[in-house]
Amino acid sequence: MRRVFTRAARRALALLVLALGVALPLTVVVATPTASAGTVTIPAGDNTTVAETVATSPAGTTFILASGTHTNFSVVPKARDGFTSQPGTVLDGGGTVPVAFTVDTHFANEGGVTISGASSDDPLVIENYDQYDCGCSDPYTLGVVNPRCNCTSHSGSATNWSLTDVEITDSATLGLEIADGMAVNDGTIDGNGTAGLGGSDNLDTLGKGVLIENSDISSNGPPPGDLCPQATACAGIHLAGSEVKNVSLVNDTVDGNNGVGVWFDTVPGPNYVESDQIDTNAASAVRDEASGPLVVSNNVMDGDAANEGAEGAGIVCASCNGLTASTNTITDIQGAYGILILQDNREYQGDVVRNIAISGNTVAAAPGTTLMNGVSQCTSTHFEPTMDPSSSPCSGAVFAQSTITFTDDTYVCSTFLYGSPLPLPVSPPPPGEPYPGGGTPETLSFAAWQAAGFDVGGSATSDC
Repeated sequence: MRRVFTRAARRALALLVLALGVALPLTVVVATPTASAGTVTIPAGDNTTVAETVATSPAGTTFILASGTHTNFSVVPKARDGFTSQPGTVLDGGGTVPVAFTVDTHFANEGGVTISGASSDDPLVIENYDQYDCGCSDPYTLGVVNPRCNCTSHSGSATNWSLTDVEITDSATLGLEIADGMAVNDGTIDGNGTAGLGGSDNLDTLGKGVLIENSDISSNGPPPGDLCPQATACAGIHLAGSEVKNVSLVNDTVDGNNGVGVWFDTVPGPNYVESDQIDTNAASAVRDEASGPLVVSNNVMDGDAANEGAEGAGIVCASCNGLTASTNTITDIQGAYGILILQDNREYQGDVVRNIAISGNTVAAAPGTTLMNGVSQCTSTHFEPTMDPSSSPCSGAVFAQSTITFTDDTYVCSTFLYGSPLPLPVSPPPPGEPYPGGGTPETLSFAAWQAAGFDVGGSATSDC
């Protein structure tokens, strides 16, 4: 058996050997020093070889991004690596590089990465990346900062990345993709081609425990007048997938996006939208679609939904479950609705409107207009073709209206929609045609709305 002796032990043994005059066999094993993490400065200019620099540095290295413009920057960080910029640092993809920061098949060993600018007034700017050159099947879910492995198997994501004082701008598709444990503080995500911030699990498990705070997610989506690519969803924030839960958006500005402001799309929840400014987005300020619990509170929504069409609203619940919307101020909405609770054709999949609590909100129409608020089910305006013709989306038992409450809300220039599910049609009509009778909307005055049991402690004025 080999033994490793300390320096003192070797000295004592040598003295003993000399004293006894005995030659004893002695094996000394010297430990090879391991590389330790340190600090590496990456100069501005052509960063074509920076990937190799990062790959050959030990985990936990701090990389200083020197002032100036860095071109061809694209790296796969190791666990606990930090990237900190000096003032005036820009990572420029040149319209050809797909991503700035991503992971590979060793994603489990690439967590805890930090990316930070010099200060909130002098952020690290990451610009002009083009995901269409990624050679992957779905460039629309590939963020410029992307902790998800875009491997053939889409096998997973790194966790606990954090971004502070970082601006991601002018990418071809998505600015930032979320992953478990991500934190973004004092960030700016603007001018990206389809969405600012996104998450789509694609068989990965990502999206749990994410915090986005004090950040600006603005002017994302295609240029005004252009259509969103058919293969994706355009929004300021679009989160979809089976693991999106405990996402918190706090003290953010979501402004001027050519699409929905904040969109939770078939996610389990719970998630939280709190104390945000959500303004002038082309579609609804907040869309909760076929998703689990969502808390929307203390937000200001102003001037949204100019281009969404039939479902444009301040807050829209489309077959959602567990929406709590309280103490929001919703003003100058350009769509038809202030707060809309909508049952569409999803009930056969189990996505049924229920457990809705709307309270203490202020909803005011744009000058000279009137907003509708309320509950709609399979109206001709909102009807979606039933994928299972044997199922009736207008079943009163399924709609669960007793679990929908409006309490103490204040309205200015509003009418009210109550889509009663009765009487039911004798048989479902062909897909794409409205349901006669069942789901016929009723437009109510505020007095009739209260008589139906809604907003008994609320108030409404008609000074338009």
